Amino acid sequence: MSFSTTSASTSPPTMSNPLTTLLSSLTKSRSMAPVVKRLMLLRVNGSNINNNNNNGMDDSHSTNNDEQQHYAEKAIRSLIKKLKRSGAIEELERALSQKNSGTKCVTIQRSLDGRLQIQQRKSNPVVVYCKLFRWPDLTSHNDLKPMDYCTYAYHYRKDEICINPYHYERVP
Repeated sequence: MSFSTTSASTSPPTMSNPLTTLLSSLTKSRSMAPVVKRLMLLRVNGSNINNNNNNGMDDSHSTNNDEQQHYAEKAIRSLIKKLKRSGAIEELERALSQKNSGTKCVTIQRSLDGRLQIQQRKSNPVVVYCKLFRWPDLTSHNDLKPMDYCTYAYHYRKDEICINPYHYERVP
């Protein structure tokens, strides 16, 4: 009457454990879609501004840069989801690559409170995308003025908002 109980305790752990599966899915990096990669390359790199005053503190700035990179990727993924419905991704890429204010409006639906939430941060969508693609030091929509020809500027309070960064200019 010998029972073999050692096989259950000596077998290697499997990935069927829900906690292990969750942890492995969180640690794997998501592959970037080609359009996300292109838009990430077109964004203004705000880390260059911070690195000028580095003073040998590489660890804090690299962590900050990683957070900025992650936030930028999340913001771009969110934008792509919204723009797929309207097919305006190409127009945004054209405006960003040519740095051309003569491009068409690139619009997204205005939320009820007029803000966009990315990673538990709520911000004005125009500020988010102008900061990513044009002015990394931008802090408020009050620092922006829409161009005369932009018909969906944030300031007009329409149901659609133009997030084309070249349809806005900085207020001196």
